[in-house]
Amino acid sequence: MLTRAVRYSLSKRTYAFAGQVNRMDDWESFKMPGAPYADAGPLPPPPAKADSKGDTRMTFLPESYFTEYGSKAGHCGPYMLFWGGLLTGISKEWIVLGPETAMAMGMAVFVGYQLIPNMAGPFVDREDTIQLELRNSHVKTWKDYKISLVKSEIDGINRLKEQTAGLSMVQEQRKNNLALALEAEHLNRKADLVSAIKKRLDYQVAVNNAERDAMSKHMIAWIDREVNEAIAKRSSKDDLNAAIAQLKSMAKSS
Repeated sequence: MLTRAVRYSLSKRTYAFAGQVNRMDDWESFKMPGAPYADAGPLPPPPAKADSKGDTRMTFLPESYFTEYGSKAGHCGPYMLFWGGLLTGISKEWIVLGPETAMAMGMAVFVGYQLIPNMAGPFVDREDTIQLELRNSHVKTWKDYKISLVKSEIDGINRLKEQTAGLSMVQEQRKNNLALALEAEHLNRKADLVSAIKKRLDYQVAVNNAERDAMSKHMIAWIDREVNEAIAKRSSKDDLNAAIAQLKSMAKSS
């Protein structure tokens, strides 16, 4: 028990009421729906942390005493000063140990540890805590609703961005298809031009071949006709004698 009491006396005590736990930091931007007047909203919240000036040790000694004196005398200096002064006051009978002193010490411990954080403080803070919890629940509901609306808008914007990106891809594909169609049409027109030129050249070649064939046939027929006419005018007997004479001359020369 003595060790526990010493360890408890060396610990730092900080009290925070329920209103400081469930506080709303963005109360200035909150807009209450259906408010009877403009800019209606919750009251300013309590501080996020308990004031350091209200910190105590040993249930009733202020933290400022340990902070100011502890920086000069060390960590145990304030405790040594307090307990040494208390024992000195008792030994010198400056502090008389009587019923009143015992009651004062007990009340100091009771008021410092039990009454403020566990009885009077929560009782006084009860109504404010209920109102703060109600306000915080309303604010949280409204915030969740607004956040859901913002999230839905963000999702819509993201979908629009995706659709915009897809639209750019579609436009790019359309441009590619148009370029390919133009190239295919250009090649088809080139092929049509080549086919038309080839037909014209084939026609000219066919005309030239036909003229050459007609001229050849006409020449052959004319030669045949002239030969026949020449042969018809000459005598076969004379030709035979000429051929025999030519053979004889060739035989003599050989």
